[in-house]
Amino acid sequence: MDMRYTPEQADLKRRAAEYARLLMRYEDQSEQAGGPLPQQLVTELTRAAMDAGVYAIDMPAEWGGAGLSLLDQVIVEEEFGKVTNCLWDIPWRPANVLAYGDERQREKYLLPVIRAEKFDAFAVTEPGADPTRPPAPQPPTAPTAAGCSTVRSGSSPAATSPTSCWCRRTPDPSGSPPCSSWTGPRPASR
Repeated sequence: MDMRYTPEQADLKRRAAEYARLLMRYEDQSEQAGGPLPQQLVTELTRAAMDAGVYAIDMPAEWGGAGLSLLDQVIVEEEFGKVTNCLWDIPWRPANVLAYGDERQREKYLLPVIRAEKFDAFAVTEPGADPTRPPAPQPPTAPTAAGCSTVRSGSSPAATSPTSCWCRRTPDPSGSPPCSSWTGPRPASR
């Protein structure tokens, strides 16, 4: 079995490595700022990730993502893993649960994340799971017309910077809580 990268994979690795080196130039600035970088710089770095084809690597090309296979995503993530201060997260990878919405839900919740207009965070929680934190207030729920998803406003101690939540409910005989994916304004940096 030949384990060498294909020419396309070698090019992808090169582009991901170049982008990772670009991010590394801002590690000290991020450290000095306590994490956040200026929004304009994050916007420029996001655009550079899109131009390099390493943004939304887990989403199909027909929706605006990079359309990478799982192996190709691992090649990219290997390079991103060399970057610190959460700068590796500027080239966002939308929560894959967002891909399972219907066309209207994708347009509203997923495509703005792929276009870097919004950011999402994925949280799977259950009441009282973390005894060191007080329970989060339960946000209000507003079912959609289809009745299969929920939009919530609020926050969770398990997710950062959320402002709204999209959740596709699937009946679960065990009574486990549904998964949630949060979308909201894109923060300066995570």
